[in-house]
Amino acid sequence: MKKVLAIGNSFSQDSNKWLQKLVDSAGEEITFYNLHIGGCSLDRHWSNIAEDDIPDYALEMDGEKQGRIGLRAALAMHKYDYITIQQRSGFSGLKETYYPFADNLVKYLTQVQPQAEIIVHQTWAYQVGSTHGDFPIYSCDQEKMFLALKDAYNELAVKMGQYTPSKKPLRIIPNGEIFQRCRAEKIFADDNICLNRDGFHASLIHGRYMLGASWFMAFTGKDISKANFLPEGMTNEEADVINKNVREVMKEYGWETK
Repeated sequence: MKKVLAIGNSFSQDSNKWLQKLVDSAGEEITFYNLHIGGCSLDRHWSNIAEDDIPDYALEMDGEKQGRIGLRAALAMHKYDYITIQQRSGFSGLKETYYPFADNLVKYLTQVQPQAEIIVHQTWAYQVGSTHGDFPIYSCDQEKMFLALKDAYNELAVKMGQYTPSKKPLRIIPNGEIFQRCRAEKIFADDNICLNRDGFHASLIHGRYMLGASWFMAFTGKDISKANFLPEGMTNEEADVINKNVREVMKEYGWETK
């Protein structure tokens, strides 16, 4: 059984919520572990490894709470097939906040989990009109935030690839790009079905499904059409619009599926 560890925050929590149900519906055997500290940055993740191993992380397995744990302890639990990393959403478009913390983190991960593929989880821009305290960094402009975070994550993927055996850029799960594409659909305009629930987190049904669909495709190698799960409150028509955009963006970022 494949194992995936997300070193993240509430944005990886959003991405993992419906993921196991999608995977199970397709007959796949994957276990997903999510390490969650709200608003956790790459700086703090690295500090948690370098300075101590205080159990600050809420550990979730397959979307369900499992208690609290330290990062080093979580890395010692299993040999993982994949490990995802991401930046705090508010810092996602500020390249200077990534380094040297990402370098230190990725070098450490390749030492303790040499068999694991390190993958970048691209987070997303805030909803138009969001009152999040970090939104003014981007002049409260969604498109400006998206373009900045896309550029920063692309650079991260290239730079961190140098620490892997292949020396190739890390693969990216492009949830920021997928968010923007789906937001452009009339059905998901903010005054119709909003993909956010509070101006920045994903909505509990449609937003979380959209994120889970991309992770499903990344880790199963299957098209989202192979999954047979929809959360309650979501229609087939809505899923079709989401799946079309997820499929197109994942292909653009080099994810091959069957």
